[in-house]
Amino acid sequence: MLNAVRAEALKLVTLPSTHLAAGVGVLGTTAVASLNARVSPDAGFTALPFGTIGVIVLGVLIATGDGPTAVLCVPRRGVLLGAKVVVLAVVSAVLAGVTVLAAVPLSALGGLGWRVAGVVVYWVCSALIAFAVGVLARNAVVPLVLFIVNSALVSVTFLLTKVTPLAAYLPDVAGAQMFARDYPAEGMLSPVAGGVTMVAWAVGLVLVAGVVFARRDVGA
Repeated sequence: MLNAVRAEALKLVTLPSTHLAAGVGVLGTTAVASLNARVSPDAGFTALPFGTIGVIVLGVLIATGDGPTAVLCVPRRGVLLGAKVVVLAVVSAVLAGVTVLAAVPLSALGGLGWRVAGVVVYWVCSALIAFAVGVLARNAVVPLVLFIVNSALVSVTFLLTKVTPLAAYLPDVAGAQMFARDYPAEGMLSPVAGGVTMVAWAVGLVLVAGVVFARRDVGA
């Protein structure tokens, strides 16, 4: 397992696409947050979830980037998938922490409290959900379009909160309650319930992806 984690970490940090995704996630979000922070520190903080686009791209690329080659190098598929999940979770948490420190003034961090941890959990869960969908789809295009459009252009999940109360249990809507204030929808979950719901989505989808991955033809 340790060898697999080292290999996945080395592969991830040496890929140009990783640097691009990390740059989009950290630098792009920091720029937007800094502009919003001119209104108030809280306004800058609420821009941080946009950085999940970077870790979403990482999650999909890790899931779909190496195909049968990785299975031939690490025949135990559970070990391979576990190594990918560990590396992705750690990298996403680090990128989230760096972005928070870069985008939010140190004087304002103390007032944010547990909401900072909420952003980090949100980034990690978003990356793992994208990773799981990438494994299930076996294609980078579909999950990338799906998640990027929903995160950056038109939030279909947010629109669904206007239609049905069940939308409160969708992963990104539920997870947003960990750090959002005055979320523009009614009947939302508490911060703890929202966090537990998003974590459950991430864990559940990764487990489903693991079962499918373990049974899939290596050449598929």
